Amino acid sequence: MRRRDFNTVVRDLVVVSGKWDFDPLELSNPFSQDDSCSAHIWQGNEDPLVPFQIQRYVSKKLQWIKYHEVPYGGHHLLYDPKLWEAILRSLLLGDGSNQYEPKLDD
Repeated sequence: MRRRDFNTVVRDLVVVSGKWDFDPLELSNPFSQDDSCSAHIWQGNEDPLVPFQIQRYVSKKLQWIKYHEVPYGGHHLLYDPKLWEAILRSLLLGDGSNQYEPKLDD
């Protein structure tokens, strides 16, 4: 693991396990004036640091969040160039897919 990756993992663990000053489930929709906007969560279902069940739960409670689950994805989704293509396609073209399906040759 590169030093930069290690520092990122440490910061993520501090955030996930720390005390927050607010309840994320009480967040109001910042896009309430524009129905065409939303927040997106891309979550690997094999992430060892942030359980995907948490993101599923939050996105069900906050309907303005679009949840995208990545099968076999871990914590460092940013390093998958094909995932970036799927994210851009979803955001720019409005592809309604909620799940990135890796091909067997990935």
